Amino acid sequence: MEKESAPTFASLEEEEAALRARLDKIAQFKTLARELGVSLEATGLAVGRPVLGSPPLTITAPAASSFDGTLGDLIRCYRSNEQSPFHKLKYAVQNNYVGMLNKIAADFGAHRIADLSSDRVMQLYNQWAEGGKISMGHALAAKLRLLAGFGTTVLHDDDCTLFYARMRAMRFPVAEKRLVAMTAEHAEALRAKAHELGWGSIALAQAIQFELRLRQAQVIGEWVPMSDPAPSAITWGNEKWIRGLKWSDLDDKLILRFPVIDKRKRRKDMEIDLSSKMMVLEEMDKLPSIPSTGPMIICEATGRPYSNNEFRRKWRIAATKAGIPDNVRNADSVRAEGVQATKEEDQPTFSVVK
Repeated sequence: MEKESAPTFASLEEEEAALRARLDKIAQFKTLARELGVSLEATGLAVGRPVLGSPPLTITAPAASSFDGTLGDLIRCYRSNEQSPFHKLKYAVQNNYVGMLNKIAADFGAHRIADLSSDRVMQLYNQWAEGGKISMGHALAAKLRLLAGFGTTVLHDDDCTLFYARMRAMRFPVAEKRLVAMTAEHAEALRAKAHELGWGSIALAQAIQFELRLRQAQVIGEWVPMSDPAPSAITWGNEKWIRGLKWSDLDDKLILRFPVIDKRKRRKDMEIDLSSKMMVLEEMDKLPSIPSTGPMIICEATGRPYSNNEFRRKWRIAATKAGIPDNVRNADSVRAEGVQATKEEDQPTFSVVK
């Protein structure tokens, strides 16, 4: 058996230098945490100290990683690393994240994490929020905090650890809560214009959203990858349609039954009597016949359920032509004026049929 070669003096010096550099980073982090008033325990990054009778504290170098230390590469790792929480997000949420992460990468991807001081981060925020885009600036800053946490807990990167402590202590302006509500006049105008444009499906969806105070996705559903665990018999290419209203949800007494998933991922089985929902009844009367199966809202151009983007695009076109102000959005149907409100946030506001 060959003897292991003894470490050279040069290799020991290199190892010692690496350990000293890591200890310096830990000391910097602890100093920064104290200055910012951030508890080490609260961050989940407390550094243990050896106590009498305990085994000696050992410090090991972090696992090798292809992460190059830039913000752009941190985004790449967040999207591709198997341990990233990105993979647990819903498909629609992933798409939303991708759009924001792409913007961050395009604007500042070349910046090194080690160079992102509090002042520099605030400059980034101000650039994103310029022109009154407070919500956009806040959302992108929140993604920076999320990326820093990922780099700390998954990549175990020292620069990300310092950046994470910095981001936790920073506060960014929050946009005022939207209080715009859609009125019955808006809904009537939208429905009329949608029919003029040959988009009866948009009119029916608007009537349902307004009178039942449902979100867009709860009415038209969404297209997700085939890998999504939710069952569906409606597919197109490598995607399938889920969660929207179906004609089979409606019985011959005009009772609509369907599940609702709230923001806390709780499921509620709803029952609504449509016999008193005049807008919905008017739109149903305009149909050649009432189907017994299939999605309620079908795009006339494709014969399939809408994608979220296509529905929003056509809704906005109809709304603009109908004279509806730009600050009134499709999402404002959940705050419809003249419809009784409930305490349940973003949930239908009708009576449940027992």
